Amino acid sequence: MKNNKYKVLVLLGGNSPERDVSLHSGKTIIDALRRAGHEVIDYDTVNGFDLLEKYKNKVDVVFPILHGLNGEDGIVQAALEREGFKYLGSDSDASKLAFDKVETHKLLEKHKIKMPAYAEVQLVDVHTDSVFKKAYVLKPIRGGSSIDTQIVRIVNN
Repeated sequence: MKNNKYKVLVLLGGNSPERDVSLHSGKTIIDALRRAGHEVIDYDTVNGFDLLEKYKNKVDVVFPILHGLNGEDGIVQAALEREGFKYLGSDSDASKLAFDKVETHKLLEKHKIKMPAYAEVQLVDVHTDSVFKKAYVLKPIRGGSSIDTQIVRIVNN
């Protein structure tokens, strides 16, 4: 590890609906790490995390670039923790909580952290004129932001 050069395992791809976004993000990170002089191993988790043990004690750090389910929801973080890997990002508990937008909002409100107003709705509610009176962002409660996020600027349209 002399000269601050590291052996980095980049996790990308995966099996969530956000796979393509993860592959693109992962490639960008891999290219940047290599340009900075680090040794990089890329690992597509499309078939799970079972092969992670192959890299145990052989890398300095893991850089998970997994979007959506099994990437941002605490699953990969828990797998890395079980195997004793050092990794970038929040731990499994924080990731699990932050992935759920409603639970995160409730926690932040509890600690008096100002948040934009929100409503938990069903799809059928979105099509009624009684739920929203002004523009809004519609996101899945448990999902990344690159899939199924909609910005509605004109209400009831």
